[in-house]
Amino acid sequence: MSRYTKSCGVLLFITGAAKLVSVTSSSAVLDTADPIFSVKFRYFFLFTGFLELAVALVCFSRLNACIKSAVLAWLSTMIALYRAGTIITPYKLPCPCLGTLTDAIGLNPTVADEIMIGVAIYILIGSYIAIWRLYGKNSIP
Repeated sequence: MSRYTKSCGVLLFITGAAKLVSVTSSSAVLDTADPIFSVKFRYFFLFTGFLELAVALVCFSRLNACIKSAVLAWLSTMIALYRAGTIITPYKLPCPCLGTLTDAIGLNPTVADEIMIGVAIYILIGSYIAIWRLYGKNSIP
């Protein structure tokens, strides 16, 4: 297992766990609607938290590197598309990607949003580089 895959697994475990812990709180942000899917953030975090934990498990599994990289590329592409979609909506608040963890540790939501953008970019670019390396430059027509 590569250090990159392990690092992605750790990051996704932390973000997934933070979302699942957050859904149990009474924070007002959890009762507001997500700007893309129009469901309460509480339910959106429940789904995405389990999804991130599942992908973290894939990262730590014995599956081959191609599958791990493909799953990471898929998830990070979906996150990038979601974030791009929020840009065209009237929703202008920082993404509450870490749920209520930011409140619990005293982290400014804007800073947390910027950190999560960095994490998403790290996973997105890294997964596509890993796929490119696994398939090799010579196998691309």
